[in-house]
Amino acid sequence: MGGLLNYYNGSLYKLFADVYPEFQLRPWRFTVSSHNFGSDSRLRAVLVRDTEIALQLHDVGDWKRVSALDLLKAGVTGAVKAFGGLRPLLESVYPLEDWSELSKARRGQKHAQKRFSNLLRSLFPSTDFFEDYRHPALRYRQTQSPVELDVYFPQERVAFEFHGFQHYEQTFMNDHSIRKAKDAEKR
Repeated sequence: MGGLLNYYNGSLYKLFADVYPEFQLRPWRFTVSSHNFGSDSRLRAVLVRDTEIALQLHDVGDWKRVSALDLLKAGVTGAVKAFGGLRPLLESVYPLEDWSELSKARRGQKHAQKRFSNLLRSLFPSTDFFEDYRHPALRYRQTQSPVELDVYFPQERVAFEFHGFQHYEQTFMNDHSIRKAKDAEKR
């Protein structure tokens, strides 16, 4: 088999793509692929669609909460790099979307919360709910600012609060004592 593989420059992807043209192979699924699939525009949408399925992304806006760790777990980090990075890849597949805030949004801690809401969506597919909902009737006593509920089911009048690490530890982004007081008031 060494001779045959040498003919395809050591690339199993090229060999299988040539032998089985009727299948839409994913070169990023091969451990070694000398095929420069980053230049193959037809594979961009396939990569995005595969990643959306793997990460359970239900709408285009969900991409703004995807972290580098999410891409690593989905096994697509190398493929995303081959297409020039996540932003250029998404711009080519979803050209009407504004991706200028993508890098800022991905730095946040909301991707775990998004996974939680995706789980709720899969458990309750026919029930409407809101994410990051600022309830008009609920206000913090001290500041009078609206209480933001991570997930809110209006018909059922039920809310879920997803507590990431920032609720338990001091971070550069928040004053831990203020966060603890707000969390206690939300309960």
